[in-house]
Amino acid sequence: MDDQSTEEKVKQYKESAEQGDAVAQCELGLFYLLGVGISKSETDAVFWFRKAAEQGNATAQCNLGSCYAIGAGVPMDTTEAANLYRLAAEQGHANAQYCLASMYARGDGVSQDPAEALHWYHKSAEQGMAEAQFELGLYYFLKAANQGHALAAHNLNLLQKNWSKKWMIPWIIVAVAAGIVGFVLGHIM
Repeated sequence: MDDQSTEEKVKQYKESAEQGDAVAQCELGLFYLLGVGISKSETDAVFWFRKAAEQGNATAQCNLGSCYAIGAGVPMDTTEAANLYRLAAEQGHANAQYCLASMYARGDGVSQDPAEALHWYHKSAEQGMAEAQFELGLYYFLKAANQGHALAAHNLNLLQKNWSKKWMIPWIIVAVAAGIVGFVLGHIM
């Protein structure tokens, strides 16, 4: 898409957004957030995401939640991020379900709750969200290794030797809280 057509699209979205169209408000928020066809402004992005979110637009609720999660255009507030993710997740928004699950896995903005993390990861994974599928795979991989599955334990040992430990930390926390990790921690940490 060339700059002229992007600018025209922004103009069209802005006109529709000002008339209350929630989809246009959400799209305009993305344009502002990314600085596509318009000057980048996280504050303006939040303004338009909020307008659409107040109308129940799940994508806008998820986007606004992400703004709160990282402090983009608003002060960082992980509790508000989790609330917004939940609104969108309950409408079936796969990315919001994934984000909410991750917050439950870490105890970020909500009380850590492995069962809730798994619930939302499952919901997201069922919609084809690869990140959620990965998290569930890792969870069950650790569970199998803890139950003595030889190949899982062997592969866990290989991962421990060759990969950064950082990527496993959220699920190690969930696994410990769920009581499924015994010897696994000794192999990883």
